Amino acid sequence: MKRLEKYRAIRIARKKCIFISLMCFIIIFTGILTVDYSLNTLMNGENGIKLFAVKKIEDECYQIIIFNKSLYLNTNYIKEDFNRLAEWLNRTLNVNN
Repeated sequence: MKRLEKYRAIRIARKKCIFISLMCFIIIFTGILTVDYSLNTLMNGENGIKLFAVKKIEDECYQIIIFNKSLYLNTNYIKEDFNRLAEWLNRTLNVNN
């Protein structure tokens, strides 16, 4: 086998491996979504995918649901931290100038 044929075979094998990995991921992801849709229809009578959902509870509070596990996120704290970071950056940039 010549050098050109060897590297051509390696490139073709690499493309096949990437294609097979991508197809496996697509098939698994499609299967998970199909099962989620079917279970929601059978158990709750709701048509739709509920694998991941975000609900706004109050002005500053959100509920994130992943696999029927709830996570509550209060954005007040995030806004305060962001404002503190912005003030600190402004002070730092003003001192350096």
